[in-house]
Amino acid sequence: MKGSVSWLSFALLSLLIAISAGCGGAGPSSSAGAAPAAVHEVTGVAATGAPIANVTVFLKDSSDTPVERQQSTRSDGSFTFDASGLKPPFILKIASNNQNLYSISTDFGMTNITPLTAIVVAQAAQRDDLDALYTAYKPAELISIAQRMSEADMTVQNIFAPLMTSYNVTGSLVNGQFSANHTGYDAMLDVISVSVVPGAITVTLKNDNSVLLNVAANQLGNAVLSSNGAPSTAPTVPAVGSALYTAKCAGCHGSLASSSKKGITIARLQTAIANNTGGMGYLTTLSASDVQALVTVLTPATPTPTPTPAIDGPTLYSSSCASCHGALASSNKAGATAGSIQTAINNNTGSMGSLSGLTSARIAAISAALATVPPSPAPAPAQACGSCHAIPPAAGRHSKHRSVGCASCHGSGYSTTSFNATTHKNGVKNIDIAKTGWNIARRSCSNACHGSETW
Repeated sequence: MKGSVSWLSFALLSLLIAISAGCGGAGPSSSAGAAPAAVHEVTGVAATGAPIANVTVFLKDSSDTPVERQQSTRSDGSFTFDASGLKPPFILKIASNNQNLYSISTDFGMTNITPLTAIVVAQAAQRDDLDALYTAYKPAELISIAQRMSEADMTVQNIFAPLMTSYNVTGSLVNGQFSANHTGYDAMLDVISVSVVPGAITVTLKNDNSVLLNVAANQLGNAVLSSNGAPSTAPTVPAVGSALYTAKCAGCHGSLASSSKKGITIARLQTAIANNTGGMGYLTTLSASDVQALVTVLTPATPTPTPTPAIDGPTLYSSSCASCHGALASSNKAGATAGSIQTAINNNTGSMGSLSGLTSARIAAISAALATVPPSPAPAPAQACGSCHAIPPAAGRHSKHRSVGCASCHGSGYSTTSFNATTHKNGVKNIDIAKTGWNIARRSCSNACHGSETW
């Protein structure tokens, strides 16, 4: 019996060893062979200089029937997609400034969305109708475009090389590390506006709308960025207060337009950050210029005072004076001074006391209007005989006609002191032909009273 038990124990021990060996054992090398689980995520940042915050970003894959997912960006423009079960490459879309921006992710990992990534996609696709591409691409088409993304990225980098050098930007415009913090790549985006629409890709400077690039997508490879207005060195880009507020403060204090922190001072803001008031300690990374920008954007603007309209002197004259003194153009008070008008009102001259409500400024305006009215010219005195020649009949040939009235030769209206304006012309001897037989050609009246006398 004892021998049987020993044999049974040996058999059981052998079986356990065999089972253990079949399971791979528990040696030290067994735990090291486990592979880490693959991460199927697409991450990135969406920005145009300022982060595209709290906006829906869309992702579509390359499945035979493309699958679309959507996610909201965070306050800093960053986003993360769980792309488990999706087939790369992916096309991404986000709306900004009345247009859609696009990017293409060749695989899982980092892919940013900016105005420049939209240009890279247009170059890789050789088309600028990107909305239509996103809506109706074939999976094979998206795969082909994705294969050209790296080359397209380099093409766009070469085009923008002058601007990228100014802002110390290097590396991929699509997959590089990127933050919407107004430095480097983001600072470059702060100064340009990009439009990708069917027929044209246009890049302008935000400050003066100078055109840096205007080209069709299929001509982009030959494009040259204009130096018109582009900075030769990176300018100091001020912190954008409104963008900072949206990213850092709006979640607690509401939109900028209705913020509960309007009028905050630098000291109060710095104290709140230092004391972690309301969890604000996380803002300790803000620079002094960022703090100043936030305070500036939260400072209520001083309203521009409404300018006092100029007093219309002619209209005042028409309503207050014309009924007695006539129209302004022919007023009998042309040249009246403000002092004389005020005196007349004070003394109720001609019932002008009714104008006692006029302010000194209004009286001055009336006086100024009257100063522009030229005084009526004195009528020209009627010309008398003698203004052009000797007074007849005392001089010259008139001495021959002392006993003859002026009207006898010259007609009615003539005397020794006057003439008839309807018939008299300076320098011409006006003779009543019917009475004298005056011959104009010979300037003679020899057929009248005497013989050969001429004038």
